[in-house]
Amino acid sequence: MKPSPLGILPHYHHEGGTAHGPTIRSVLTHMPHRDWDEDGVRSYLKRSPDGHRTCFDQVRTVAPAHVQPSKHLTAATALEQAMDDLAQEKRRAAIALSGGLDSALVLAMLRARGRDDIPVVTLVSSLPGYCEWQATKGTASTLGVHDLQAIEVSAADFITAFPQAITSAECPLFNLHPVSRWLLANQLRAQGVEVLITGDGADQVFAGSDPRNYLPIVGALTRAAGLELCSPFLYEAVLSSAPPPTSDKAALRDIAQDYLPATSSQGPKKGTYTPPLDVSAHWRADAITTLSGRLHPTAPQPGSAPESVLWTSLGILSDLLH
Repeated sequence: MKPSPLGILPHYHHEGGTAHGPTIRSVLTHMPHRDWDEDGVRSYLKRSPDGHRTCFDQVRTVAPAHVQPSKHLTAATALEQAMDDLAQEKRRAAIALSGGLDSALVLAMLRARGRDDIPVVTLVSSLPGYCEWQATKGTASTLGVHDLQAIEVSAADFITAFPQAITSAECPLFNLHPVSRWLLANQLRAQGVEVLITGDGADQVFAGSDPRNYLPIVGALTRAAGLELCSPFLYEAVLSSAPPPTSDKAALRDIAQDYLPATSSQGPKKGTYTPPLDVSAHWRADAITTLSGRLHPTAPQPGSAPESVLWTSLGILSDLLH
């Protein structure tokens, strides 16, 4: 049971017991009594999970790996060494490209190491204000990628995949953005891809973003789809050598100047929430009413509002109690 950096590959244990495993379900199978952890559920309803308590009684998340700061390497050197290692990947891999800095830098650094044979993929949703197809296509073209693979999905695909994503993430969501990882990873696994190379972790390492509401979720979803997740930003040397984070990821942008044009390395950070999507088709009225009665907050009406999405996902998670 080795903790993962920033908790990106969650592992769980039975508090006071011996059961542990990579999923909550694997721990619950060893527990004769299964119940909600009311405080844990409330923390998710407040969108402030503590990274330890789950929604399930006596099931706890193993603490992320702790990395000691190091002065032996600069962040730039550590990142370059991580990319050297990734460039040696022999399994069938794909690079996930979005419209942002992090994945663009990963792509540019891999291509600088001669790995222009790794397919570059992106999810195209056409969701207004969310889809980054134009920006991603521009980045790919700038970096000499002329065979960018677009995996097209619709709003209906997000909604249909929502229960599977919740069951795999094993925690509630208030927005469907992480479902994009589930859709992408499943499509790639069906194509025979084994390794997904991403820019995950850059915001947490260089900007100080809280990892608890995102990294364990996309890590679990990638793993559940059958892919190994690889990101240079999760390498121990990068984690230990990174300077104090800044909101604009200044240290990472400095590194990127050697690989990316200014429009990519200095561009503003964009939000990544999906527009409201109605998930009421997955509303579990009985389970939600029962849980609402225990917690006392009145459950909202089914729909697309963040609170409705949260409660809908809790209804789906109730299946783990049976």
